Amino acid sequence: MYDFKLINPSDDDWKIIEGTYDNTVYKTKHWFDYLESINVQPFVCEALKDGNKLGYFVGEKVKRVFNLIGAPIEGVGTAHQGLSMMKETSPEVRIGIYDELAQWVFNQRFAVWFQVEDYCISENDVAGKQVNYEPHDRNSIDLTLDEETLFRNMSQKSCRYMINKAKKMGIEIREASDPISFLDLHYEQHLSIMRSKGLDALKPKEVFRKLIEKTWPNEMLLLEAVLPTGEIVGTGMYAMNHGSSCYYSAAFDKEYGVSPNELMNWEAIIRCKAKGAKFFDFNGVDHWKFKYGGVYYKQPRLVYTKYGWLVKARKTASNLYHKYRYQLVKIGI
Repeated sequence: MYDFKLINPSDDDWKIIEGTYDNTVYKTKHWFDYLESINVQPFVCEALKDGNKLGYFVGEKVKRVFNLIGAPIEGVGTAHQGLSMMKETSPEVRIGIYDELAQWVFNQRFAVWFQVEDYCISENDVAGKQVNYEPHDRNSIDLTLDEETLFRNMSQKSCRYMINKAKKMGIEIREASDPISFLDLHYEQHLSIMRSKGLDALKPKEVFRKLIEKTWPNEMLLLEAVLPTGEIVGTGMYAMNHGSSCYYSAAFDKEYGVSPNELMNWEAIIRCKAKGAKFFDFNGVDHWKFKYGGVYYKQPRLVYTKYGWLVKARKTASNLYHKYRYQLVKIGI
């Protein structure tokens, strides 16, 4: 039996959380400063057994018709949250903690829906067990591999060739020094790319601003692709810490007739590796993302509900959203 205590994490709590072996960039103080700035409520609690603290659960709470606690929650722009344990913990024990935590959440009337996507739990860990889960497509690069292997694993024609071409053109990848000018240019490039597809920006500029303001330079890597003549032809945003890293947003100016994205993303991968990140997540499985040598897998999202009918209702709503999502984006939803 486990006990749980809802807390407003102090700086000391965050130091412990950020120092755990299973920490990710989405379980850091600066990231939650950003979430609070966009009105996403943190949900952090201690996990205890026999009065001894085992670790923390780090997630989010929102209200979408009903109260929902997730680690993460769709649409917020996070991934890989959940438990941050002070000692290495097996997948079976983690699942057991989540089972009890979900019932505690329901008994305390914090929410009627609880979900968690824990990178320490694989689909094999839940297969055949009495665990309700949804498999989510993922594409991740193992950064424990050496740099030569990482480069060799990428597609030769569509990736390595473009990287070498950009280098021959003298394109330099540098870290941004001015976040304000970076934001202005990145949003302009991002908006141009999206409109060429008949869509609007994925997020308002103000959300990008708050993200950079709260997480740069601690958990956000801002890169610029620069021509020898000084023009910045591409910009990219990548979340990172010693536990994990991920692609967040990249765009380039088509006016110059060059594609610096491959070189810029490659530089992000090796720089995140140098910072100690264990993996690089591409946040989705769009076909172009696989040319970087990532491995496709299905990450189980554990799902608990207080009322069984919510599962069917939510699935129906999700199907409708995915059917009409491009139309919804066009009208700003």
